[in-house]
Amino acid sequence: MWKELRSGVDDHNKRIQYRTCTNEMRAKTRLLIEQRETNVIQANSIGLFYKYINSRIAYRKPIGTLLDDNGNAVTSDQSKADMFNNYYAKAGITDNGHTPVCDIVSVSNILETVRFTETDIIAAINKLKPNLSSGPDMLPPLLFKKLKYVLCHPLSLIFTQ
Repeated sequence: MWKELRSGVDDHNKRIQYRTCTNEMRAKTRLLIEQRETNVIQANSIGLFYKYINSRIAYRKPIGTLLDDNGNAVTSDQSKADMFNNYYAKAGITDNGHTPVCDIVSVSNILETVRFTETDIIAAINKLKPNLSSGPDMLPPLLFKKLKYVLCHPLSLIFTQ
């Protein structure tokens, strides 16, 4: 239908027929997506849910061609990255080493003690994702999850101190 519409002959009926067809196609596509999402919800499966979400966000459009200061087209990824780096480096503010003075601050409440109970520590460790990589301490989250009952008392003492 698109080829017929673009063949050069301006036919009003073909145009209306093409618009009707594209509107029906969009409506059916929306209905299909809605049915698929309903099936994911009704399945009540967290794995299926994450699989659907990952399929929706998996494709990322690449950055298109950029123009440099001279008007030349830049297509290589390295050159694009350098252009963005230069732009944001110019837009950023360099630190002059001086701390600004703020005279208006008034402290009405002072926090004198902080308590971390063992249950707080266990609750925080339970929120860790075990399959993540190690942090700057080079200890994986799985280690904390496996040893949470042994570590909760010493950690609560350290954090309270």
